[in-house]
Amino acid sequence: MPDATDPDPSNASSPTDSDWYVRQWEALCDELGTSDPNELLARVQTLKRQMERSGTAPGDEEGLVTISEVEEVFRELNAKIAKLRERNATLAERLEADADRDDNLGRLHRRTEALFDTLGVTTFDEAQARAQNLNDRIEGLYQEKEQLVQAGFSTPADALDEVENLQSEIEQLKEERDQLRQERDQPQNEIDAAEPPADGPDTDALDAAAALREEGIESPEQVETLTRIVENLHDHVQDWVGQYGVDTEAPPETAIGMLRHLSNYLTDLPAPDTLPDDAADALGVSTAADAETLADLVHQLAEQFADALAVDPATLSEADARTLLYALDDTNLASAADSTSEADADVERSPDSSPSGDALPAEAGDILGIQTVEDARELEALIDDMSDRLNQLREEQRKLDDAGLSPDSALSMIENMEAQLTDLYHHSDLSPSSESSDAPRSLDPDLRDRTETLLDTPLDAADDVNVVVRRLVDRLDTLSDEHAVLTDAGLTAPEAIERIHKLEAELEEAEEDAEQPPDAEPLPDAANAAQRLAAIDDVLGISTREDAEELSEIAHQMEEQLTMLYEEKQKLQDLGLSSIEDAVDMIKSMETQLDDLYEDKEALRNIQDDSPEQQSTFQQLEALYTERQKLQQALGISDAENIIEMVQTLTTQLDDLYTGRDAQLWSPETEAPSTTDASDEDMPDEDMSEEERPAKTSAEAVGGSETADGNTAEQITLTSMEQQLEALYQEKEVLLKQGFGSADEAVTRLQTQKRQINVLQRENHAYRQRFARLASELGTEQISQIVELVHTLETEADTSIDSLDLDLSEASDEYDADVDAAAPLVPPNVLEQLDEYGDVPSTLDVGAIRLNDDGTVAALNEQALRLPGLEDVPTRDAVIGENFFHDLVPSTNNNLFFGRFQKGLDRGELDARFPYTFTSPAQDSQSFLVQLYRAPDSNATWLFFRPS
Repeated sequence: MPDATDPDPSNASSPTDSDWYVRQWEALCDELGTSDPNELLARVQTLKRQMERSGTAPGDEEGLVTISEVEEVFRELNAKIAKLRERNATLAERLEADADRDDNLGRLHRRTEALFDTLGVTTFDEAQARAQNLNDRIEGLYQEKEQLVQAGFSTPADALDEVENLQSEIEQLKEERDQLRQERDQPQNEIDAAEPPADGPDTDALDAAAALREEGIESPEQVETLTRIVENLHDHVQDWVGQYGVDTEAPPETAIGMLRHLSNYLTDLPAPDTLPDDAADALGVSTAADAETLADLVHQLAEQFADALAVDPATLSEADARTLLYALDDTNLASAADSTSEADADVERSPDSSPSGDALPAEAGDILGIQTVEDARELEALIDDMSDRLNQLREEQRKLDDAGLSPDSALSMIENMEAQLTDLYHHSDLSPSSESSDAPRSLDPDLRDRTETLLDTPLDAADDVNVVVRRLVDRLDTLSDEHAVLTDAGLTAPEAIERIHKLEAELEEAEEDAEQPPDAEPLPDAANAAQRLAAIDDVLGISTREDAEELSEIAHQMEEQLTMLYEEKQKLQDLGLSSIEDAVDMIKSMETQLDDLYEDKEALRNIQDDSPEQQSTFQQLEALYTERQKLQQALGISDAENIIEMVQTLTTQLDDLYTGRDAQLWSPETEAPSTTDASDEDMPDEDMSEEERPAKTSAEAVGGSETADGNTAEQITLTSMEQQLEALYQEKEVLLKQGFGSADEAVTRLQTQKRQINVLQRENHAYRQRFARLASELGTEQISQIVELVHTLETEADTSIDSLDLDLSEASDEYDADVDAAAPLVPPNVLEQLDEYGDVPSTLDVGAIRLNDDGTVAALNEQALRLPGLEDVPTRDAVIGENFFHDLVPSTNNNLFFGRFQKGLDRGELDARFPYTFTSPAQDSQSFLVQLYRAPDSNATWLFFRPS
C-alpha cells in the first residue's frame, strides 16, 4: 500500500519531483558513501535497527523500507551531523589557535613515539613508571656524587684512584705484617726444630766460676764474705733511706737482688744537700743552706751571752752549733737577762742618758695599753685586720667618689623613683573629682640637697631619666661592693664601730699618760716595760710617739667611715632593702623598664615616620589596607568617621585627666600665672599628640616656676620624669592589650604581614596571568566551564589526565635545601648586594639567572645562554617571563633541583651548592657546578652555574 506521504503517481513525471528525488538520492549516497541500491538499503536498515533498540518490532518486513522512514533517518542523521560539526568546529578553533599547532602536535607525537621506543614501553603508565625509576636512580647517583664532592673528590675516577691506592697500601701493610710475624716466630721455630743436646756436663757453673775468678773471688769463703758485706750494706742503706721517706721492701734472698734494691734506693734518695724528714721537722730546716743559717743564728745568740757562757771565748767562734746549744742550756740565761735589763734600766734612769732617735720611748707601752707580748701580738693582729678593712673601705670610697655617688643620694633617688612608679601605676585610676586626695609630697630641703648631691648638678638640669638612673645604678654598685668587703671580713657595722671605739679609748688613755711631766715617778717593773716596748717595736713597727699618734688618727678615721657605712645600711633597711644588692637590682629593673619603653616608642615612631612620598601607589594602598585592618582588629571599627569620633571622645577624657592632674601637681601657692593664663593653659590643644601633652605641661610648668620658690624647680624636674614614665607606660599598655610583649614584636609582626601580603600579591598576579592564558586558549576563564570542558574531553578520549601527568617535581624531605657539595661560585660581598641590582651584575664571570617565586625568569646574563636547553634562544629577552623548570630546562624539574628551589621558598632563604648534569635533545649532556641562592627577606632566587 502506498505511503500517505508519497507523492501522487500522476505527478511522478513532474520535473520538480524528479529533481527533488534526485537530490535526496545524491545526498543519501554522499552521506552513506555508496551508490549501490542494495548496499544503501542494507546500511539504512542497520541504522534503523540501532535507533529502535527499545524493543519495538518493525511494522513492515525487513526488506521493505518506506520513504518516510528514510526521511526520518535522514533528519536524525542530519541533526547528529550538525551537532558533530559544531563540536568539531569548536575543537578546531581551540586546536588551531596557534598556526603551528598541527606541526607541534605532529612533532609531539613523533617525539612521544621516539620516547616510547627509547624507554622500551608502549603505554603512558609504563613510561611514567620507567621515568620515575630513572629519576630515582638519578637522584641516588647525584646524592652519591655530592657525597664524593664533600669528601674532597671532584670525579668518581679520583675516588676510584684513591681506593686503589688505599687498597695497595693495605696489601703492602699486610705483607709487612706477615713478614714481621715470620721474623718473630723464626727463632722459636729454630729452637723447637733443634735437636736436644747430648747428655754431658753442664758448663754454666764452670762459666760462672771463671767469671768470679776474673773479679778476684777465688774461693767459696770469699763468696760468703761478699754475701755478708752485701747484706750489711743493704740493711744500713735501707735504714738510711727510711729516714728520707723512701718506701722499702723485704730484702731478697740473693746478693744480686740486694744489689738491685740498693741501686733503686739510691736512685729514690733526695738531693745531697737535703736533710732527713725527722731532722727537718725537728729543726725546721730542709736543706744544708737552711742548716747553716740556723748555725749562724746560734753563734749570734752565743755572742750575745758570751759573758755568761761556760765556754772559752777563744774557741767560741770555732765551736759548732751543737756545743753552743749545750752551753746555752747549762747557762742561767734568766739571770743574765735580768742583769742586762737592770743595766738598761740604769741607763734609762741616768739623767745624762737619752734614747736614740730610733729607740722606742718607755711610756709607749702604757700609751698603747700593752702589758705583755701577747697583748702586743693581739694589737698587731687587730691593727692588721683594721688596716686591711680600711684599705678596702678606701678603695670602695674611691669607687664612690669616681662615680660621684654617696649612699644618702642613692637612697633618696630610690625613694623618689618608688614614689614615681607608685603614682604611675595608680594615677590612671584617679578621677578629676579626687582633688581632695593627698597630693604627691614635695621635696623637702634635705631630699633636695641629697638629690643635687647625687646628680652633681642642679635639679633643673636633671631632665633625662636614663642618665639619672644609670648614674644611680653605678653608684649603688660601688656601695654594694663596699658592703660586700665588710661582709666578707665577717664583721658587721656595729661590731666594727665597737672595736674602733675600744681602740680609740686605749689610744686616748695612752695620750693622757704620755702627757706626764718628765720628773714623774718611774714606771714599775722597768725590765718588763722594756721587753714589752721591744715586742711592740717588732710587732707593730712603732718606735716613736709620732707613730703612736698617727695610729690613733687612723683609728679615728676608720671609726668615722664604719659609722657612716652603718648609717647608710640602716637607711637601706628602713626602705625595706636588706642589702645594697637589692637596691642595685631595684634601680637596674627601673632602668631596664625605661630602656624598653623608650626603645618600643622609638621603633613605633620609625614605622610611623616612613615617608609615603617614597612609596608607590600600590604600596600606599597596601599600607592603607594594613592600617584599616589593624584598626579593625584593635578598635573593632575601621570607618574614618567612627575613628574620629572615638579620638575626640578620648581627647576629651585625656583633657579632663590632665586638668585633674594639673590641679593636684601645682598648688595655688606655687602657680605664678594669672587665672586667665591658667584657664588658657588648661584648654587642651586638639592638634597636639598624646606624647606632646606631658612635654607641654612640663615646659609650661618650668616657665611658670621662674617666679615661684626654689622647690618648684625641683618638683618640675621630678614631674617631668613622672610624665615621661606615664606616657611610656601608656604606650606599653596599648601594646600589651593588643597581645604584643614589646614594640619590637609589633614591628616584627608588621614586617611579617607585609612580606606575606607581597607574596600573596605575587601569587595572585601569577594566577591572573594563568587565567588570561586559559581565556586566550580555551575561550573562557570561568572555572566551572573549564572543568566541564576538561571532563568532556576526558570522556571523549577515554583517557584520564592523571595518567598523562609526568610532573615529578614534588619536593621530598630527604633532600636538604642547604647542601655544601661545591665551592661558592660568587663572592659573599656580591651575594649581599644582589637585591640592589635591577639586573644581573655585569661583573659576574658565571652564568646567572634571576628567578621569580613562580619559577619564571626575571633576568639573566649572556653566559646563561650556554646552558643546555637555551642554545636555540636568539636573545635574552626571548626567555624573560618563561618558566625555567617546566618550559626552558625540563631536566631540572625534579627533587634535586626544583625540589630545593621550592624548599628555599618555604624557608625564606636558600644556599645550595651541588654538581648537576643538564640534558637537552639537541645537545649532549653537560655537567655544571650549580649554586641556588636566596637571601632572607628577598623576593627572588638566583641561579649561578659554570661548567665543572
